[in-house]
Amino acid sequence: MNKRELVGTKWALSQDQVKILELCREEKPLLELMNSIGRKDRTKFRDQFIKPLLEMGLLELTIPDKPNSRFQKYRVTEKGREFLAK
Repeated sequence: MNKRELVGTKWALSQDQVKILELCREEKPLLELMNSIGRKDRTKFRDQFIKPLLEMGLLELTIPDKPNSRFQKYRVTEKGREFLAK
């Protein structure tokens, strides 16, 4: 596990990452998530926010076979819901 994942026994997420998880209680496309937290650069947004959440297992793709699909959406996982409940 890397430093971003765990600090002691708590997850170390940015406020924006927590907001993304909350928004993804319902499936959301990337652009809607970007607009919600005021980001414009798609690549940076994926690398800094989405990719770490996917790697931690807190977020998942709705079309895992086609990660770059224009119809791709994101949703919170059970693990993500447990995190938000704490």
